[in-house]
Amino acid sequence: IASGRWVVASAVGGLHEVVEDGVNGTLVSDGDFAAAVVRVPDYDPASVAATAGRFGIDEHRRRMDEAWERLLSRARSPR
Repeated sequence: IASGRWVVASAVGGLHEVVEDGVNGTLVSDGDFAAAVVRVPDYDPASVAATAGRFGIDEHRRRMDEAWERLLSRARSPR
């Protein structure tokens, strides 16, 4: 996805959080991957790659900073 490639993946587990069906890939729930591959639409690689930004290191650091700030602010507040 980060390289702009459409993904065809099984509709299980955490893949639902990474693959947005119809946006950056196809989620297959019936096991018919061959049919899903045939139906891959024309897509803009830049648009697909843009969906991976939420998993980048900068976003990870930002979310970790927010989590630590929430945790530390609770530890500092009087009970």
